[in-house]
Amino acid sequence: MQYTVDGLVIRESESGENDKRLVLLTPDRGRISVLAKGARSLRSKYMNSAALFTYGNYEITERGEHAWLSGASVTESFYGIRNDIERLALASYVLDVVYELSGEAEGACDMLRLALNTLFAIANDCKPRPLIKAVFEFRAMTMSGYLPDLSGCSVCGKPRGSYMYLDVMNGEMKCAECLHTVELKKQPSEDELVSARILSPMGSGTLAAARYITEAPLERLLSFTPEETTVSELARMSETYLLHHLERSFPSLEFYRNVMNL
Repeated sequence: MQYTVDGLVIRESESGENDKRLVLLTPDRGRISVLAKGARSLRSKYMNSAALFTYGNYEITERGEHAWLSGASVTESFYGIRNDIERLALASYVLDVVYELSGEAEGACDMLRLALNTLFAIANDCKPRPLIKAVFEFRAMTMSGYLPDLSGCSVCGKPRGSYMYLDVMNGEMKCAECLHTVELKKQPSEDELVSARILSPMGSGTLAAARYITEAPLERLLSFTPEETTVSELARMSETYLLHHLERSFPSLEFYRNVMNL
């Protein structure tokens, strides 16, 4: 069987002496594993199209359980990612999360669009990297069935306050008053709150940003410029939310942190 798909190379690995094993993220078929024969050779016709971060059109031949490339053309290479270590580190983490949240034989149109938009933003420095990372993490999680209830405090229903707290594991918010008086019956420090309950503090700007990220059209996802304090809170909240719900970390995230001196 032969077919043609648009896809993003989200993983690559060596296979044999000159081949590559690729994982493509496609809109209709989800993840596809395919062999690119001879792709590691400098003379290979797949040298550019079989590279990580590349989005293109791929002709695939399947026989039994095996699939290999029979043709390919590059639509976008995101070249700007490859010539900067910080961009490379963040983009690698993005693809690891995309791989984790996608599956085989599952439609991935929205996840593919989110990945492509995020890679474009990274490659072109459209926004500060901490903001790009946070927006990607939170939207990826909400698209994957982890949408938190940000409508209001889960105890009193108040929609906003000077500070709200996201209960990470339960996916709901609590206002500071209810958290102190109803939940804990005491006045702990913010660090104690976060440590004991996996609660992430959200100022009014952070809450507004989080609501925007869950609701905005994908093409408008980065069309806002929050204050630096909001970016910092949003970055902490988004990463915490993702890591605790996926119950794992990523070597690429540690690499990004080291590169950025975080």
